[in-house]
Amino acid sequence: MASKDMDITPDESSDINMDMGEDYTIDDLTQGIENLKVDPEYRQPFFRQGNSESKNLQRAQAAECKPYSGEERAIPNDEIIYIIAAHGIWNDTDNFRGHKYPQGHGPIISAPVDFWEDLNMGVLVSEGTLLHSKTTETRQQAVMRHIAGIIGGKIKVFQRFPWRTSLQDTNAIFPNIIFGEGGDCQNPFVSTIARYYKGQIVFFQLKRSVDAGRLITFNERGEFPVNDAANPLNLNSTNMVLLSQLLGIINNDVAQARAAGNDIKKVNMAFASCMENVPDKYIIYGQVDYMKNIQ
Repeated sequence: MASKDMDITPDESSDINMDMGEDYTIDDLTQGIENLKVDPEYRQPFFRQGNSESKNLQRAQAAECKPYSGEERAIPNDEIIYIIAAHGIWNDTDNFRGHKYPQGHGPIISAPVDFWEDLNMGVLVSEGTLLHSKTTETRQQAVMRHIAGIIGGKIKVFQRFPWRTSLQDTNAIFPNIIFGEGGDCQNPFVSTIARYYKGQIVFFQLKRSVDAGRLITFNERGEFPVNDAANPLNLNSTNMVLLSQLLGIINNDVAQARAAGNDIKKVNMAFASCMENVPDKYIIYGQVDYMKNIQ
C-alpha cells in the first residue's frame, strides 16, 4: 500500500554497474516498453508523499508552500475532501479520560484493504507532534487559515497509509485518533468538519454530527461560525469523537453524493489537528522503512 522510491543523482549514476554482456536491439527495447503495464486510473495524489517537515519535533506549525515556488497543489474537481479541524490525540486503550469507547470501537481501526483504497488520509504534522498556531493569531484564526490553506493548496498535507504486516493480509489497520471540541479553554476555537467539492465548501459540527449519525451544519447556509469560539454553546474538549465514528458518517455522505450523480473519484481526509501520542508504528508514510509485527 506504499512504495519506496529511489532517486539517483548524476554523481551516483556513474557508480552503477551495467552489465552489457548481451546484445540488445531497438526492437527488443521497444517490445519491452510495449509490455509494460500502466494503470490507466493512476493519478497523482493531492496529498504529498514522505515524511512531514515536522518529524521528531514536539510541536510545530503547519508547513506552508513557499510563494511562487510551484509547490501549491489544486484539488481535482472529481475529488472530495473532508478537513477535520479539532483537538487530536491517541490512546492505546478503549477508554480515555474516564470516557469508555462506544461498543465495537477500540484504539486501532481494522478494515478490509478495499475499504481503504478509496480513501486518502493526510496530516499537517508528524506523529506525536502538537499542531501550533502562529504567535500572531488565535486558535480560531489558525483553524480558518488551515482550512483555507489546505483547500487553496498553500498548506502541505502529508499522506498516511494504513498498515499491513504482509501483502497477504486482507485487512489493514490505522490508529483510531480521538478528536475533541475546542470550546471552554483559554484560547477557544470551534471544531469542525469542512467538506470541499467542486468549489463549494460546507462546514459541519463535530460531536453533534456523530451524535446524529449524519453530518449536521452549524446553520442553514452551511457557513463557519467565525464569532462563536467563546459562545457557551460551543462544546468543550470533553466532547470527543473517534476517527472510526467519522469514517462511517463520511462514507455515507459520499455514497449519497454519488447516488445523486456526482462522479467522485477519490475521497480525501485531512487531519488539521495535533497528532499527540499517535504512534508511527501503525502508519506508513510513502515508504516502508521498517517491518513491525502487530500482536
